[in-house]
Amino acid sequence: MAFVVISMVILFIKIKKSNLKHIPGPDVANFLLGHIPLVDFEATHRNLADWSRKYGPVYKLRLLHKHVVVVSGQEALHELLVKKGVQAGGRPDIFRVKYVTENSGVIANVIPDAKWKALRKISQRHLKQFGDGISRLEQLIVSVGDDMLEQFRGTEGVLCDPKQTVLATVMKSISFLLSGQRATDDDPLLNTCKRMEDQVRYLTFNHPVMLIYDCFPWLRFLRLKSWQPIEDLVVTRDKLWKMLKQIATDRPENESLAKLMLSKVSSDDVDSPGDSLREIDANVICLNLTFAGTSTTTCTFYALINLLAHNPNVQEKIYQETCRVLPDGSLVTLQNKPTMPYTSATILEALRYISTVPLGVPHRSIADVEISGFLIPNDTLIFSNLWAIHHDPIVWGDPERFRPERFLDDDGHLVPADHIYRKNLMPFGAGTRVCVGESLAMARLFIWMARLIQTFVIAPAEGNDRIITFCENYIPNGAVLESKPYHVYFSERT
Repeated sequence: MAFVVISMVILFIKIKKSNLKHIPGPDVANFLLGHIPLVDFEATHRNLADWSRKYGPVYKLRLLHKHVVVVSGQEALHELLVKKGVQAGGRPDIFRVKYVTENSGVIANVIPDAKWKALRKISQRHLKQFGDGISRLEQLIVSVGDDMLEQFRGTEGVLCDPKQTVLATVMKSISFLLSGQRATDDDPLLNTCKRMEDQVRYLTFNHPVMLIYDCFPWLRFLRLKSWQPIEDLVVTRDKLWKMLKQIATDRPENESLAKLMLSKVSSDDVDSPGDSLREIDANVICLNLTFAGTSTTTCTFYALINLLAHNPNVQEKIYQETCRVLPDGSLVTLQNKPTMPYTSATILEALRYISTVPLGVPHRSIADVEISGFLIPNDTLIFSNLWAIHHDPIVWGDPERFRPERFLDDDGHLVPADHIYRKNLMPFGAGTRVCVGESLAMARLFIWMARLIQTFVIAPAEGNDRIITFCENYIPNGAVLESKPYHVYFSERT
């Protein structure tokens, strides 16, 4: 009882007078909880989108003691992420995240300082050699993709839920980037990566219980059941790093992120003179890549297969495009991408329609910043509602429809980057904090989808009309949205 009383007193003290009175927003539902009673944690993105239509592209909320500004709309988001990306480029000071990352890495680092820039540049340098059409990328993506196709061949004529196959395929590609070697299905490294991915989802799930730990960090000392998964994640993080170090030592010929990071630990060969990486920096970079490179692509590709199953006309157009570009029947490569606009448009439309990371990664102002005429004070938590701009009927007209043609011009070419549709598409964020692995993710989606359609016709179960829509058949899975389970047929083309 004493703990409860003390907690309430601390919370009362932390609920300081808001300096966001000039910003509109819904009325507070509860003095202590703020707007939490009004938030639908099963569909936060839709909840916030509804409020943006009522209060405008910039409005405020309070979650417990935290004052939050929610930004929606292309112009406001572009100003936030790109034009004012430095002033708004911080990350929120979330205790559970800091506890696991020790304020390191390229995703959750609170301030984009010199150390963050060095870590980001190292990560980009390694991913770049895989993400720009170089043969190693082809070998990596095609190799694990071929394994996926073989798995689906084994389901001929039988209903199949492709989730585990998709997860294994994505995870194998990440495991290769980390270690420089192919992983088998029973590889201990692969299983450790899978365990970490599950645990990070729990870490990023914004359930009220997690918010309470952020408000009262000392509650972890009570060893409550709800905190144990966070402790387990730290153990798994260190276990994965230990395995990667061992592989890098035993197989120095392997080019891998772990090998590159180890070469920077306690070295002066870092981008900022005089700096060197701590081992925890290298450790957390690997954690970042495991989650960011696995969860988003897995959820996107899994939902995309379901979309394709319910849109046979889209499948046929992709297949006809591959036949036109490759009349000899050879399989698609990245070199074919410039001549396959419909396939590329399908991926863009899937990224819009699915919106796997609906609220992006939260930002924090590190200086006073003005967005859409509203002054947002320093040290304010900011949510960017990407789902809202991807499903704005004013922009898209029919956002509930899966229609790749919207990204093609009258001549069948991809619309340019300055087209209104491309400007309103931000699946990887934008500006200073744009996703490091964007090029790798796009390459994987292109090759795997194109080769999948070249090889199979995908059909839903008879009488199954459970096509995912922009407002149904999603489950919240931490910071990402995931399609509910489904079953399809994979029938090999003859």
